[in-house]
Amino acid sequence: MEQIQRLQSDIIHDYNDITTLETNCLTNECISTFEELSNELIYEVFEYLDLHYAFQAFYDLNQRFQNLFLYPNLPIKINISSISKSTFHYYLTDIIIPHADRIKSFRLSNPFVADMIQVLRIVADYTRFSTFNMEYLNADQWEQLISTHMPNLRIFDFQHQYRSWYNNHDRQAYETRYDQTKSYHVAIFYSINPYRKSYMLYEELDKNVSSLHVETSKDSVQHVYIHNTNAMEQCLSYFPNAIELTLSETFHVPRDSIVISLNRIIPLRQLTKLTFDYHHFPFEQVIELLHFTPNVHTLKLDSILLYQRSSFLIEQNEIFQKVSKMNTITSVTIGNETTLEEIQLVVALFPRLKCLTINLDKEDLKTIARFLLSKPNNNTDYLSTLCVSKQQRGLFTILVTLIESEKLLDDYTIKVINQKLYLWW
Repeated sequence: MEQIQRLQSDIIHDYNDITTLETNCLTNECISTFEELSNELIYEVFEYLDLHYAFQAFYDLNQRFQNLFLYPNLPIKINISSISKSTFHYYLTDIIIPHADRIKSFRLSNPFVADMIQVLRIVADYTRFSTFNMEYLNADQWEQLISTHMPNLRIFDFQHQYRSWYNNHDRQAYETRYDQTKSYHVAIFYSINPYRKSYMLYEELDKNVSSLHVETSKDSVQHVYIHNTNAMEQCLSYFPNAIELTLSETFHVPRDSIVISLNRIIPLRQLTKLTFDYHHFPFEQVIELLHFTPNVHTLKLDSILLYQRSSFLIEQNEIFQKVSKMNTITSVTIGNETTLEEIQLVVALFPRLKCLTINLDKEDLKTIARFLLSKPNNNTDYLSTLCVSKQQRGLFTILVTLIESEKLLDDYTIKVINQKLYLWW
């Protein structure tokens, strides 16, 4: 308990420092100090920001910053994910289209934006197509190419999946390409300098999987999967650069807090994505873990498990109140069917939510949609995308009729993509 309180104190101390810094940055003195930086340093700051947010924060400060944004050699990074419909149209007409020739990277994860003709024309100029054949699995050729032409290459990340279940011809190809292996459960992993972005913790390693290099650098790992509590307790490694954590469907929740054990493996404060695949993970323990992961922006839950606890009592909890004020979560996904009470609890806990993906019973659609879209609702001010992950017959019509009859939205787009119902406003 003392360790948890110490860790909690560190989190709150860091949060207070950030809050103080944000407050100070509102003063003229802080802004003036920033303006004294050279153009080169300011451009380096812009390199770490999506242009949309940099534009919002700095463009209207003065003429100098306006000129900096108009500088033709400034590369533009576009990342369109959780963004409202009105904001996107401004972004498209004032930033993307006029400066398309300066786009350095273009990331699309919004299903409504991806098929817009103006965006497609821009993306078409930057799209690279490639083909694949089994010769790419020849590690000797890769080693020769890298050592000869790319001697300074630091990371070479090659991912390939190959499955064969049907005929002898495929099996022969499988055995030939994978070192004449006689088992489908054996693979050889080639690596000059061991590197991986994800790492799975099991209680017992699969003895049928072999590697040319047993030791792997933990510094490169960004995503840690933990399959059970024993694996967590037995782990002697530390992953200093991990930013994503997944607790799998086989992870049984212990009675005691898991915060100390997890923080021994990964730095909780720098996590940005958190996934709970385990169905029986109590929601109050989720809240406790979020208390120590203030930088998480994406949360995935298998379900909201309250164990017959009143949502009202949960909201009155001191930890709930702190997490609600401190967290920066903008995207939440809930895999199993959820109720209005659970949705109300979620938006109260995550008032900065922009994108919500849920699964629901057809009979609950109206009440949940009405709650999320009705104004005023301070907890849903930032919400702009709703996804129903398992589209059922009639949901589309029910939702459109509700929005139009009760005038819940003025400007919105609704569509079904891959059996999922999306609403964007």
